Amino acid sequence: MMVLTVLLALVFGVVEPQTLQTFDPNRVEDVRVNNNRRIPTNTIKYQLQTKAGDRLNMDVIRGDVKRLYAQGHFDDIRVEEEDGKTGKIITFWVKEKKTIRSVKYEGLNSITNSEVLEKLREKKAT
Repeated sequence: MMVLTVLLALVFGVVEPQTLQTFDPNRVEDVRVNNNRRIPTNTIKYQLQTKAGDRLNMDVIRGDVKRLYAQGHFDDIRVEEEDGKTGKIITFWVKEKKTIRSVKYEGLNSITNSEVLEKLREKKAT
């Protein structure tokens, strides 16, 4: 009788199919990235093997953290896990490294700013 009621409710649109989904603690419902400023979320997510719909695997998440650190863009990465409607929501909290906005040369008497920049470019090229 219960199955017939649920089927009729689905046919007539009384109950949406999403409401029939049950919570699975071993399934990833969503993957989120927070606190990123310069690096786009999609760029970070591209590096992750953890995807929505996958089985929850802590070894894969640890690998994701190592891969993000290897990029060299982050000082700190934390991972949080919380219950969603149908599974776990995995959130990667990142702290990006600071960037150098400007360089100021002081006390240059025997060399000009342009000569310093030229030497830096030469050093970078080698």
